[in-house]
Amino acid sequence: MRRDQILDAASESLALGSVADLDLAEIANKVGLKPTSVRYYFRNREDLAEALYHRRLEELEESLAAAEEQESLSGAVATIFDIELQNYALYLEGKANRRSQLGEVRTLHRSRRSRVGARYKEALERTRKLLNDRVNPADETVPLAAAQLLLENLFWLPAWIDDFRDWEFGYVRDQLTALTCGGILPRTVRPNWKVLDETDAGTGKAIDNAAFLRTATQLICRKGYRGTSIDAIAAELGVTKGSFYHHNRIKESLVEQCFEESYNRMGEFQRKAAEMAGNPVDSIATVLASIIRVQLEQKEPLLRASALPGLPRAIRMATIERSKPVTRWYASELSRAAANGGVNPVDPNIAAQFISIGANATYDLARFHNYNSTRDSIANCLRLILYGVVE
Repeated sequence: MRRDQILDAASESLALGSVADLDLAEIANKVGLKPTSVRYYFRNREDLAEALYHRRLEELEESLAAAEEQESLSGAVATIFDIELQNYALYLEGKANRRSQLGEVRTLHRSRRSRVGARYKEALERTRKLLNDRVNPADETVPLAAAQLLLENLFWLPAWIDDFRDWEFGYVRDQLTALTCGGILPRTVRPNWKVLDETDAGTGKAIDNAAFLRTATQLICRKGYRGTSIDAIAAELGVTKGSFYHHNRIKESLVEQCFEESYNRMGEFQRKAAEMAGNPVDSIATVLASIIRVQLEQKEPLLRASALPGLPRAIRMATIERSKPVTRWYASELSRAAANGGVNPVDPNIAAQFISIGANATYDLARFHNYNSTRDSIANCLRLILYGVVE
């Protein structure tokens, strides 16, 4: 009972911040305990963080169990999103705790990370099987990428759901279900897309410490914000820590610049695709293919949104605000395409979030599931976003 009370009190700290924000003394005060009593259950903040991550995965497993009771693909997917949205609605009413995010799992000590990671992989495979059994139970045709796309959009719902009121959550559920199952485009629409090189797209605003940005982005994508130290960045570059501080006063400043450069790169992909393509559907597909290639290639990835929780709140909110023009471009292009019947009847704002999160998340497919940056792999990931699981 006390253990659950502690987890309840700590869950919002991890949902809105990072492992570093888990203050055992503050949490003890919330539940009317002494800090020593909290340490009886959790020796340190990493111990508490691991317990919160396992609880989050247990919640996911409960959602999957409920979804497995549904016979249809749309019913199963809708159940998963519905449970998440219902919990968030209860949280807004003060009747439930905000669920923790999994963004900083990779910053945990190796043994803890392995335990949480193994459980997540089991849930990912269970999600894939759930989808596959309702699409083609006679054959293993649904790829792991489909499950990854669904879960990423599930976990990152809190990042944008506040744009909608709680009585609209049913509409959001239906839209996300339609996007997951049927995608953005009708089967008859086949975009003419290409993969833009960075030299084609440009690199955005020039920044003097570009080498630091690239190296920091690679390390943060692999290890998370808290798991990336200044020593590690300097060692990767073969320079002294003093050289780092010559370019960056604090690590938060560097991470903010990494996000800025990532948004610039995506923005340049969008600008170049709009200039090259003959229609908005081709533009969207070209941008997505280019981002997917960058993420699967791993050499100079775009910074993952999972780094956001580790930033100070003011910087985090400013960084989220900076991402909006990128997402808004997708929505605008989808609206233009809809005028000509080029897309399915989906909400362009929700679809923009769906595809933006999905494309960026393909980084983990390369890192953990042996996807590569060949045109076939890019096409497979792109197909899931554009046409859904049924394709």
